[in-house]
Amino acid sequence: MGSKPDESRLQNENLKVHIASRLDVDLFKDRLRKADLLEIDAGSCLTAEEALLEGLELSQPCYAAFWKDEPLCMFGVVPMNDPADPQQMGSVWLFGTDLIDTMDLGFLRASRAWFDHLMERYGALGNAVDARNIVHIKWLQWLGFELLSPTRMGPYNLPFIPFHRCNVVHV
Repeated sequence: MGSKPDESRLQNENLKVHIASRLDVDLFKDRLRKADLLEIDAGSCLTAEEALLEGLELSQPCYAAFWKDEPLCMFGVVPMNDPADPQQMGSVWLFGTDLIDTMDLGFLRASRAWFDHLMERYGALGNAVDARNIVHIKWLQWLGFELLSPTRMGPYNLPFIPFHRCNVVHV
């Protein structure tokens, strides 16, 4: 879909983001928020390391973010259909450290810019969030995702809230 966009415009003096690697998985796996660990378990019964590795291996792209040089989150998008499809859909995900709970408006603005950036590559993004993960639910709403009615899923049949966001197509 054209040339590679300049991601440096999405960073600032506090926020540094790079393409994630196995080293990032090792750095983040023991630092994830309790709510994210509960969501990983409720959705898949994977360990934090397994979930991060799966995200790293399947996502196009997968990023690691640091706030003032401290680990903040890993996030990415797993393609859900043919990458050549102009309406390509992706399953977006993010797992954060406790630092995410202390973020201010600067982080919120930066995260919106990053998710807008991901929307440039995909026709639609979506997934489901553990209904207990209130911080992520509020954040997803702020990012412009539409939240649907809760549905039970995962190995424990717990409520998850499906969400999605589509690119606006101008004709």
